[in-house]
Amino acid sequence: MAKKSWLLAVLVICSVSALGQGFTLHVEPIQDSIYATDPGSRGVFDLFIRNNLPYEDRFQIRIGDDTRWTVEFRPDSHLIRFPVGPGQTSTTRMLVRPTTSNLAYGQYNLSLTVRSDNSSQEKSAGLLIFLKDPGILIDRTYLPSLVIDVDSPQQMDPRDSRIMTVSVENRNPLNISDLVISVSSSVNSLIDNSINTTLGPLEKKRVTFKIAYKDTQEPVQDIIKINVEIPSKNKKFDTLMRSVEVIGYSELKETSLPSKSFLMSYDRREYFNDGNIRRSERVRVPTTLFSQFFTSAEPEARSMKENGQRYLYWNLELAPQEKAKIIITTNYRPLFWSVVLIAAIIIIYLVFRSPITVRKASREVKTTKEQQQEGLSDIKIILHVKNRTNNVVEDVSVIDKVPSIIDPQKEITAGTLHPTKIIKHQKKGILLKWELDSLEPFEERIITYDIVSKLKIIGPILMPSAYVRFKNRFSRHSRVYSNKLYVGGVIK
Repeated sequence: MAKKSWLLAVLVICSVSALGQGFTLHVEPIQDSIYATDPGSRGVFDLFIRNNLPYEDRFQIRIGDDTRWTVEFRPDSHLIRFPVGPGQTSTTRMLVRPTTSNLAYGQYNLSLTVRSDNSSQEKSAGLLIFLKDPGILIDRTYLPSLVIDVDSPQQMDPRDSRIMTVSVENRNPLNISDLVISVSSSVNSLIDNSINTTLGPLEKKRVTFKIAYKDTQEPVQDIIKINVEIPSKNKKFDTLMRSVEVIGYSELKETSLPSKSFLMSYDRREYFNDGNIRRSERVRVPTTLFSQFFTSAEPEARSMKENGQRYLYWNLELAPQEKAKIIITTNYRPLFWSVVLIAAIIIIYLVFRSPITVRKASREVKTTKEQQQEGLSDIKIILHVKNRTNNVVEDVSVIDKVPSIIDPQKEITAGTLHPTKIIKHQKKGILLKWELDSLEPFEERIITYDIVSKLKIIGPILMPSAYVRFKNRFSRHSRVYSNKLYVGGVIK
């Protein structure tokens, strides 16, 4: 029991000790002397509060009831309760100025109290400020002194916009009511802007500028100048310069407008270099070996084959923002009309061709000794007459002529089919005629006869064409002729 009581006492002592060190307080004067007659002159103090607890605590700052002084907090949120994390330190800047000009010159002590919400502990401190004689002019005592810093992008895509931040800090308790910050670009008129602002004593301020370029801005190393001046003090600070690289970009945009008509297709393509640099690009369109023969393009295309696929391709050279147009035409109409024409010719030929064909041939027959002694030549003439249709052809007559060199008395001998007429003419020769009632579908007749020349033949003799006269499908008589034939030769 005594041991437990001892442990409880130790815990109570430790808790009291921890509460006693819950937070620490420290005041650091930045500007502790001011001029009474200068409305912009302010005392500046930094208040540091450290939370020593292992958990977050909230604090409240209270200023004494001396109404002759007013205190501003930076940040403003510290006017009310504000949190401080475990083991962290919070900084509050306090700007002190008198509320009346009737204060006596000398030193004043403004009391402040900091209270912890968790422990309800309070700690106090004093702000010692000295009110100086106004006989000394402020402008002669404090010259404008600024710390200027610039945060700017190093690279930019001209299609985007970025923010440049200019930070200025007043290093003196001087109220600056006409601070002018301006930026300008060496290549871009869009970046030419200035901002008029104010800067209180020991105040730090950030001013932002929008950095933007035209989309068509060429790649360039731009120099942006930052100028800061105080016109009322005739003070210009050194120009700051920042380098911004405008990068190049290029995007090839393709649009296609296909259309079709009877056995024709059109593909109107447009390629646009949406960029600020020149672009070289090979564009291609799939095709086939068959359609390639019926395809034309403007401008003229080349062909290639890759991985078994055929393409039409063009090598484009496009300046920034330049367009190229390609028109591809595939026309199957010539092929169609060629097929139609050939089909029409075939149909017309089949419709109007002669249903009968006749071919004339010859074969020499061995002559006797008597014929050889007399210089005679025996030749067999063969006529092939054929119905090449599946229709019956009626009223068929076959007529052939034999030159007058043939003796009309003895030198002609009919074959198996005898002629119905043999007409002899002294000059025109002999006319042979065979009459057939009809020819059945696909029927072929062979007519032969022998001729014997009555003179020695030196060189071939031209046998005229035989012809067949028949009644066609329109019940009209038509003729079809055979080939001409050379027979005989030199006989010694």
